[in-house]
Amino acid sequence: MLTAASRGEISAATGDVAPYESPSGKRILERLHRWESQTVLDLGILSGVSIATLAGAGARVHVYDSITPLLADGIDASKVLRDQLAEIRLLPESVDMVLAWDLFELLNPEDRAWLLTCVRRWLSPKGWLSAMFHILPSDRVQRYRLHDTGAVSRGQLDAGSASRSVVQNSEITALFSDYQILHSALIRTQVREVLAQAPG
Repeated sequence: MLTAASRGEISAATGDVAPYESPSGKRILERLHRWESQTVLDLGILSGVSIATLAGAGARVHVYDSITPLLADGIDASKVLRDQLAEIRLLPESVDMVLAWDLFELLNPEDRAWLLTCVRRWLSPKGWLSAMFHILPSDRVQRYRLHDTGAVSRGQLDAGSASRSVVQNSEITALFSDYQILHSALIRTQVREVLAQAPG
């Protein structure tokens, strides 16, 4: 249970808004503790807090910052994203879990679908994908952190002028048509948290 005191400690340590108890976060940590040496790929701006949490649960963590290049002015976001992901050298079915918490709001619908195609290729059978989708407009790019309690805190990046988009629930359903949705919840009326499992 995340107490008021621990909420305050997390917020003071990260500068984020008050964290929430995340069922997806708890399930991720339970899986990592249960199965040793799981490989986790993060495609957002993974913080030191999250790296420590995932590594402390026994994961091998690979970090790839796909967000920062998308925040530059005057870029072709689709080309930048595709060039970036082409640089990731992973064998098919070599990753047990992918976190894409900060990314989808920066992509257009075609690029979201393309990203999930890449993720599906990397994930092992029954591998997990954890993602956040904004269903209300946001004026800043969000940044999420996973804590060792399973709680998730959220901050904002005051950088870049990249356009941000809203993702409708119907689009989320279509995007994950090849996955099994393990958890989907609306967080504070702004963000939909999704945990999905690849076929296996």
